[in-house]
Amino acid sequence: MHSNMTVTGGKRRNASCFAIRAALLGAGSLAAFASGGAALAQERPASDRESRPAASSSPGEIIVTARKRQETMLDVPVIEKVVTSEMLARQQTLDLKDLTKLTPGLMIGTAVLSIGQQVTLRGVGTSSFDPGIDQSVTLNIDGLPLGQGLAFSSGMFDVGQVEVLKGPQSLFYGKSSTGGVISIHTADPTYELEAKATAAYEAEAHTRRFEGFVSGPVSSTLRMRLAGMYSKSDGYYYNRAVVPADATFSPAPGVNLPVSALGGMTPRHSRTGHGENYQIRGTVIWEPSEDFSAKLKVNYVHDNTINAENGQLKSCPDGVAGVPAFGNAPFINPSDTCKLDRVGYTVDMNPANFVNMEPANGMSFVESSQRYGTLELNYNLLDRVTVTSLTGYYNLHSHSLFNTSFAALSGPLLSVSNPRFRRRDFTEEVRVNSDFETPFNFTIGGFYQTGKVSDRITLFPNTFFIAAGASGIPLQDGVNRFTISSWSAFGQVRYRIVPDVELSGGLRVTNETRRQDPYLFNSLTLLGNIAAGLAPASAAGGYAPPTATPRIGSTRTSPELTITYKPTPDLNLFASYKIAYKSGSFSIATPPTLEGLNTYLDNSFGDEKVSGIEGGIKGRALDNQLNFSLGAFNYKYTGLQVGGIEPTVGSLPVIRTVNAGSGRSYGAEIEAHFSPRAIDGLTLNGAVNYTHARFKRLDNVPCYGGQTFEAGCNQQLASNGLYFAQDLSGAPFLRAPDWSGNAGFDYELPVGNTMNLVLSNNTYFTSKFLSGPGIREDFYQKGYVKFDAGITLKDKDDRWEVALIGKNLTREYTASNCSPSNFQNGLLGGEITGASASTPGGQVGPAGTDEMLCYMDPGRELWIRLTLRPFG
Repeated sequence: MHSNMTVTGGKRRNASCFAIRAALLGAGSLAAFASGGAALAQERPASDRESRPAASSSPGEIIVTARKRQETMLDVPVIEKVVTSEMLARQQTLDLKDLTKLTPGLMIGTAVLSIGQQVTLRGVGTSSFDPGIDQSVTLNIDGLPLGQGLAFSSGMFDVGQVEVLKGPQSLFYGKSSTGGVISIHTADPTYELEAKATAAYEAEAHTRRFEGFVSGPVSSTLRMRLAGMYSKSDGYYYNRAVVPADATFSPAPGVNLPVSALGGMTPRHSRTGHGENYQIRGTVIWEPSEDFSAKLKVNYVHDNTINAENGQLKSCPDGVAGVPAFGNAPFINPSDTCKLDRVGYTVDMNPANFVNMEPANGMSFVESSQRYGTLELNYNLLDRVTVTSLTGYYNLHSHSLFNTSFAALSGPLLSVSNPRFRRRDFTEEVRVNSDFETPFNFTIGGFYQTGKVSDRITLFPNTFFIAAGASGIPLQDGVNRFTISSWSAFGQVRYRIVPDVELSGGLRVTNETRRQDPYLFNSLTLLGNIAAGLAPASAAGGYAPPTATPRIGSTRTSPELTITYKPTPDLNLFASYKIAYKSGSFSIATPPTLEGLNTYLDNSFGDEKVSGIEGGIKGRALDNQLNFSLGAFNYKYTGLQVGGIEPTVGSLPVIRTVNAGSGRSYGAEIEAHFSPRAIDGLTLNGAVNYTHARFKRLDNVPCYGGQTFEAGCNQQLASNGLYFAQDLSGAPFLRAPDWSGNAGFDYELPVGNTMNLVLSNNTYFTSKFLSGPGIREDFYQKGYVKFDAGITLKDKDDRWEVALIGKNLTREYTASNCSPSNFQNGLLGGEITGASASTPGGQVGPAGTDEMLCYMDPGRELWIRLTLRPFG
């Protein structure tokens, strides 16, 4: 790792080393403590009192909590994918992106700054480049509901089980979710002393990863677990931007600088995505009696990555040369092949040209810290009636810097600094659940959330292009802030009409209010507005005028009705009708922008709604050797929260989220697991998902730069006689392939008398899908097949194992999230959008049409992993 990786904002980062040492010391102390208390361990099996029983060897008997109570996977009337800790380990599943290869229909795209990951399930997800929007697919970690994109980078270590609940979830996960829920259950303390240490190395990105835990009893009523992870990587993708030796090159507009004139410059052979991260988790379970238990989980997650976005140009319709009419500044590197591969080109931001920019080294980076935890209390109020209280807390801090145009030779026109993104949430849920032997049972409860979100965005101008930036005053600088207040009441009644048929019905009533309070700091844009009379002169140091929409709120009712028919213990048929909502919010990705005297642009958007049906069949066959599930669904979406980019004051882009049109998602899926007794130790698995997700109505979407009238840019006629919007009705949802699936096997066989050998494979495929907002051919990611394989040699007592694991061995270079923009001319303009071929002077202008930039998915990975379990 480069030495400058330890410097961010001028301060040396030794916290990671300190935290890891602290974790190891704490682990050692707990081990010693647990050793002394091991004699106090209960003689009963661990599964007798585990709050989450271990999964059995039969996939049909896996225990799930889709309805917030323990049921077998066969019995629960929900279509879901369950991934056990054994499956996660064998596939070296380290984050949610890896989970997509085990879960057909789940896709995750990378975004910039504090936006985080964009998650899609069954074609339904979030497309907005805005950190203030909640994801349509909710993340739930040990009962804590999370919707901000950066949260999806945490939680995936020392995991007990992951449940991916597909489709809308109306009742049980904090608030309604329109796309689905990814529920992570982290590992709990054990009844006997256990410890594990793992060291792994990945050869392509030079990743070093260490993790481990110590777990066991402290007394007859108290159990503890301490787990930690540390990872450091050089990055998989190469950054071969050509920069001058003194890193000050930024040509003046109007200067023609051919490639042959690049004397005195040296190629920079570095990598993108290099960085480090670590996570620490502590868990305590106290069970003083059979009627009461308490479980506390506390987490700390730190990530720091340089050039985290892995941005590469996928297509360059007009080549890589500069635009003479706008300075011929070489923003695209002349060596760029404009295709997805392992090589990209992005220069740093020269601090000499960006006055007062922080940090002073000018490197793009994303650094974030997350602190969160849950406290779960369970009390047996009456015989077969349990009261549960679940308290959650989440605190996110993020800091980032970004080369806005991914300039690859000349310095960028603008840099975007995100010096402070904050999100805090407090949640409380109380529910009462019955488990009577009578036909009637119920679950009732309430949920409360309060939250604060603050996002400061600063645009620094390159003084080579914008001389006024030499004053040190940013071009734009402002804070978007809003608060969240939400409460809901929910309930479900389950009634067994006859022994084989159960009818369940429930609803959640949710009231949510969000209030915003934006603020403009001293900036060139604000000073220009003051001079134009849009703000009082007293605003020279800051401005907080009335907002167009200071408050949004709604009260929504989300019902759900399910009927279940179980004619035999090995067969379950069910069907459901659901309605769910996702709350509206405020767009906060760009600084507050004045619309008129003392008024900001309206950056609010409303709720997203889904309604529809789904059904399924789950069963076991061939004397429990075969476990299978089939599902079908049909949902209608209205008020979809879609992101767009709109020009505004001074032609600077404003990222907006709007409620755009309607859509429909329908399809079917099948999953099967086969463990033939004729071949002991072999398990075969496979799944196929078909999803048809299309916008029924999606009009007035901003055109891409240079899009012509004939190419569909034919809506919203401007005063200059050109159009600037298009109709995308009928287009697919983003990241919504029609077909996806996976197939694989695990085969464990003995080697001698003391060892076992495990062979594993998973092959994942997907058809083509849209990765950017439009229907141009290069907006699509073509279909692909990715192949993973592993071989593990381990001790029969599980005291050690050595594994070799290969991921994406077909070496497919793919991207799930792309964005069009005028990268050829550094976002300076020069395109003619919405013109006809007959437009005098040319059809698209000197800057041609938008290039397509993509944020890359991981490439090939080759892992070697050593695991030690000293207590077996």
